[in-house]
Amino acid sequence: MKHFSRLATATLAILLSAIVLNSAGIASAANGDAYQIEYASVNGGSQIMAVISDKAGNDFTGVGRIIPLDQQGPTHEGIHWCSSSTDSACDFARDGEDFVGSVILEDCSETASDFCVENLSLAVGDTSFESAKFVRATNQTKFAARKDINFPGGGSTGLYTATHAPTAGGLDTYAVTVSLRLNWNRATKSFSPQALMANVYPYRTNADSRLRGIAGSGDSLGAGCIYVEPGSCGILQDWAPNTKAKLSVKVPTSIGGWLKGRLKTPEVTVEPVNAVTNRIVVAAEPVSVPQLGVVMPNTEKNDLLSSGLNLGWWGGPGFIEVGTEAGGSTVGPFIERYRSTTKDSASGLTSMWNFATINPGGGSNCLSDNSKVQGIVTTNAMGYDGAAPSYLGGTLSYKVSGMHFLPDGTTPAEGTYDLVMRGDTARCLYGFSKAPISATISVTSSTGENKVATTVVKETKDGWLKLAAYGFTFSSPTISVKLSQAEAAASTTTITCVSVKNKKLTKKATGVSPKCPAGYKKKA
Repeated sequence: MKHFSRLATATLAILLSAIVLNSAGIASAANGDAYQIEYASVNGGSQIMAVISDKAGNDFTGVGRIIPLDQQGPTHEGIHWCSSSTDSACDFARDGEDFVGSVILEDCSETASDFCVENLSLAVGDTSFESAKFVRATNQTKFAARKDINFPGGGSTGLYTATHAPTAGGLDTYAVTVSLRLNWNRATKSFSPQALMANVYPYRTNADSRLRGIAGSGDSLGAGCIYVEPGSCGILQDWAPNTKAKLSVKVPTSIGGWLKGRLKTPEVTVEPVNAVTNRIVVAAEPVSVPQLGVVMPNTEKNDLLSSGLNLGWWGGPGFIEVGTEAGGSTVGPFIERYRSTTKDSASGLTSMWNFATINPGGGSNCLSDNSKVQGIVTTNAMGYDGAAPSYLGGTLSYKVSGMHFLPDGTTPAEGTYDLVMRGDTARCLYGFSKAPISATISVTSSTGENKVATTVVKETKDGWLKLAAYGFTFSSPTISVKLSQAEAAASTTTITCVSVKNKKLTKKATGVSPKCPAGYKKKA
């Protein structure tokens, strides 16, 4: 399990600020540092922390891994990390063996692999995107590619500088972690790409000689770092206002279907590079996401585990963090459980820029085609559907949830929602022609109140349908999109009519089903 909390005495409270660990082991905050639940002080003997984890699917911070899951005997006890793709303790030829794995894509300048991070660009305000400079990869183990088991190989988080786009703390440092999650096929004894996760982080370097640099392995000094390496780690900073990022990645053609994201106004392009590789480019603004972390008496742990809620998050030394994922199936009820405790307010705000593959929405096979990227759905909501919008009753529906107020307890939390989908996917859903599509967007509460402030509907020249809703409030609204298309005008034809009495006299008749006037007949 992950180890993310530092033990210390604390009173029963809502978490109000992000803290970090300096080289003396004392909690402190640096200018521009982002709010992170993982830095909370919790007395592990008498308290737990109820959390909503929001990690965009990255299981380990910037580290590839292969883990054998033994099913048939004592060869492997529990869960291990293979030290390399040729580790003798990882027997890929052994019948009945299972593995889970992932690789971190390297910067294309560092690898000959088809799959890599091609470019990070940033823009401030109305300026054009300008490429960031790749500096180095973090000091972590590289995994060599192995064609015999279809293992693509990979490295670790890439570090970049962009002097033209400072972070909230006034720094020029950014980190990129793009992960491919891999499935193991017992029959073929090979891996296949299953999912893509991409994060761009503003960060500052935290030097600490005690850091061992093994993310996710119990090194609590690295709690909440967005990358860890021997002697230092990256502390997440907030995005500076009016900053946008564009990330270009080359990924397997099998990565398709739907994407989710913590983004605003996303623009997506997908194009083939070669027979096995697609280029995916996502350009967008980051979003400020309300967070939830509530320190509770230790009895809350068992109460949660017996509540029937689908919990998917346990962590911290002694498992003192219990909760669910932001896209979990019961995140809505989880938020409701603590609404009165928090006085309907978020614990903190964290600005994010990330995207990841998700399951298609239900209701139509048109949403299930994974042979190409169908679209991306993004929101800043504390909780959201863990799949793409579902097609129900002629409407694309998507549920979000959150507290009514920001951490100050008075400012309303305003939601963002963007849906970018292929125009041909929309036409498949509704049986539309190639004529332009229009749409209506509504955001309604459980009482039926329409709570949307701004909507955007646009079909781009390159075939993407862009829909958005901004300025709505919470607690658990449903976002509904109804697409429509004007009926195409019936085609008209023109015929020539000849006078029955004088064949030199002719007239033209035009219409859907044109007819000759009296005394005339259609010219043969």
